[in-house]
Amino acid sequence: MAWWSGKKERAVLSPLEGYNRWAVSYGEESNPIKNASDQFIEKFMTDLQGKTFLDAGCGHGKFCVAAQQQGASFVQGIDLSPAMVSLAHQQCPSGEFLCDDLSTVKLRPKHFNMIVCGLVLGHIENLDPPLNNLLNALHPEGVLLITDFHPFLTLQHARRTFRDKPSGRVYEIRHHLHLFQSYFSCFTRHGMAIDILEEPHHENTPVVFGMRVRRMKRNDA
Repeated sequence: MAWWSGKKERAVLSPLEGYNRWAVSYGEESNPIKNASDQFIEKFMTDLQGKTFLDAGCGHGKFCVAAQQQGASFVQGIDLSPAMVSLAHQQCPSGEFLCDDLSTVKLRPKHFNMIVCGLVLGHIENLDPPLNNLLNALHPEGVLLITDFHPFLTLQHARRTFRDKPSGRVYEIRHHLHLFQSYFSCFTRHGMAIDILEEPHHENTPVVFGMRVRRMKRNDA
């Protein structure tokens, strides 16, 4: 199987069912998409000493552990998958974890100095509710890091797939095409701006995008 999976008939799972199945092996997964996303987040996930941190779509808790190691004063993770949340709590027992939907979860307003959201938003059909939630929860001087499946891949019929470890079967997890303009529009409404946009490539193909988002300065308006 290629490092990304093209259009092919296979069972399509909801994000909830897909990540519950994938949880058992997700931490061991290595592929160009996940690797590029992790590298972007790791590069800009800095200066957390005494800060509040949220991983929105925390998976098995890798970045919550990293935030604690950097001295974050409060670490929270949210994931739709109960199996992922259980693993994250095992990895980071002093963190606070919620099994919830990013579109509807109630977050403390203006609380988090840093929020990361890696390879998550493409699983949600309507970007506005989860982005509104995250931006409202971001401290006025805070930073939001977002990565996701590059829209070029989606337009080329690439699919998010994984191999179920117990059965060996390959499944597809449902995801949606979101163009950059959809992000820009929501950020602008909230007075936010993208100050870094990266598009890592693998084999001359853009695999993910990474955005660093901050509150817009007056002279940026």
